[in-house]
Amino acid sequence: MRQILDVRCGSCGHIDEVFGRRESAFRCTVCSSESKRIISPVKCQLEGVSGDFPGASFKWKREHEAAGRK
Repeated sequence: MRQILDVRCGSCGHIDEVFGRRESAFRCTVCSSESKRIISPVKCQLEGVSGDFPGASFKWKREHEAAGRK
């Protein structure tokens, strides 16, 4: 499985996204020196009150109201 990884160049500091595996070696697209994988923040947002994903509580409510009407 190929993943999208964030890598940072050791010499120029350029940050780039690359397709690859965890054990792969990466090269900077700007200066061609060695780049290392960096940990990027998770790109998701949770609802402030319940802690669910946005829309999950609405889906649960809609499904249970539909089941109550049957």
